[in-house]
This record gives sequence, C-alpha cells and structure tokens, in this order.
Amino acid sequence: MRKLTKIEQVKADALGDAALFHVTGTILNKNIQDCNASLRDLLKRESVLDYDTLNAGDKVTLEGVYSDGTETTVSAYRAKTRGDKRIWFNGLKNHADAGDVMALVIRGGKLVIQNVTQGVAVAVFAIPALDTMARMTY
Repeated sequence: MRKLTKIEQVKADALGDAALFHVTGTILNKNIQDCNASLRDLLKRESVLDYDTLNAGDKVTLEGVYSDGTETTVSAYRAKTRGDKRIWFNGLKNHADAGDVMALVIRGGKLVIQNVTQGVAVAVFAIPALDTMARMTY
C-alpha cells in the first residue's frame, strides 16, 4: 500500500481500529481484490470471519454500509484454484477512484467502508466561549 498523505493519516487515525486498503485500477476493473493482512486481522479480531476456516472455493457474503449510508454486501472468499484470500466490496466503483485509500471499520457488528482519500475530515474543536454561551440564560 502506498504511503498516506498527512490528511489521510489524520482521517485514518480518527477512525480508530481500521483496516486500510489501496484501491487500484485493476481492483476496480476486475472486481477482484486480495484480502490484505490488515483486513483479515480486523475481521478475525472482531469475530466476523476467520479466513483460515475457509477452504478453496468457499465464499461468505457479509452485510456492509458505505459511510454515506449506502447499504452493500461484501464477498469474502478463497479462490478456487490457489486458495488466495479475496474480498470484494460491492459498489466500490461508486465510492472510490484508483489511487484512493479506503478503510474498513466495524461499528455495532456492521462493516463500514470509508473513503479516507475523498471522505470528510473528522475534526474536534474545543471552543471555551461556546461552553460559556451554553450556560447563559436568555
């Protein structure tokens, strides 16, 4: 995976326990993607899926949602021939361009897919004056 920009790193850090993956033209054109160790570890750690329990040719369909609220399915499988560990996020072409970095997080047992490159920055501002204003009575 490519090195994250500073803004992407801030966004990724704000997501907490997230697995990142780099979107390539091949992924978008062929609808096929290797499931990297970060994704596999997150899925296993959150008791969603353990790829080691799948045999070559096995496929599991999971429910997911893009950060804009678009519902989707996620296909997790082992390739029939060599048993490669693969994953596919349906609708990815509508949420990412080649070169983007995406994040997978699990919230409330649901897979959430976020575009870290194009997505909205997460920021928290502490403004003491707002706290003072909130306590004022009118």
